[in-house]
Amino acid sequence: MFVRLSDESARTTFDGRLNSRVEELLELIEQSRDEGNTERELKHSLQLYDVLKQRKQQDADVFEVAFSIARIYDDQLEDRGTATIYYRDALAILEVISTVPSVEGAYMRVTTLGALAVCYENLGQSEDATDYFNDAISAYEEHCDQGSEVGSSEVDVSDSDISLLLNLNATAAMIHYHFAGNLLAQERWDEAKNVTKIALDLAENSSMSTEELEELQHCVHELWLELE
Repeated sequence: MFVRLSDESARTTFDGRLNSRVEELLELIEQSRDEGNTERELKHSLQLYDVLKQRKQQDADVFEVAFSIARIYDDQLEDRGTATIYYRDALAILEVISTVPSVEGAYMRVTTLGALAVCYENLGQSEDATDYFNDAISAYEEHCDQGSEVGSSEVDVSDSDISLLLNLNATAAMIHYHFAGNLLAQERWDEAKNVTKIALDLAENSSMSTEELEELQHCVHELWLELE
């Protein structure tokens, strides 16, 4: 028996069945992750992604699942080609669901663009990596410009937004650091050094732990010694 999805009551019943399946798959994903079973986690994540895409409205859940699938392919399976497909899917979903400027939207966008840049860098596609590095940095700077306008209007910023801003700075710091490596490969020495300075400034005003910050500082200073 087929239902007409344009019929609201039928759609509600359909979404109810979807939500039940979503809960089931989330439990299976968490169980697989706890057991360290990457293949099963990926299998259930792909199933969840297909289910979520059938919802009447797309939301952040769909983005997060697409991004997590990309991460599995990227970090655990080292299948960067497939990872880029899901990172781009995540970006496309973000364009639909993030229509109003927000810290969370900026964080998701910058993180995804940065992940794509590093992914293409690992694939040896330097030009594509450069484009995505520039896109990620532009998205970060655009958010900072918007934040300056909001700040001038004395709008209260929530604790959760402050936490996200610190995480955003940490992400932006690492994106700048990886971009410096991309620039070095192109023998753009001065640009690379300037970008690493920005990376350090961002890291010092971020959620990075002391150990993470010290490691980044060490790597940057080693790079500067090589440039002298």
